[in-house]
Amino acid sequence: TAYEIGVRLVGSEMCIRDSIYNEHEKNADKFKVFDQFVDESKEKISKAADNLIILHKSDKLNDETRSTLKSLEKKLRLVFKEIDDIDKEVEDIARRFRLDKLS
Repeated sequence: TAYEIGVRLVGSEMCIRDSIYNEHEKNADKFKVFDQFVDESKEKISKAADNLIILHKSDKLNDETRSTLKSLEKKLRLVFKEIDDIDKEVEDIARRFRLDKLS
């Protein structure tokens, strides 16, 4: 088994991570790889927030739990916005990088 230590990975997790990134590095533009990962993350965060809203509407919850779920949903939407802002900045950098490469 592999254990996560801080930001370092050891064992099989490191091998999996390295094989994923090495494959992408060999075959794809790094900006496109970044964009793919970010888009997948945004989709997952959005679905998670939507699921919290569905849970929030459950009639089996007390008011405190319902309020907590609503608060967590709002936090996920803020995280989504932050990731979206980062994505847009990186897209601008990629655009400038590609233009610089052409000149």
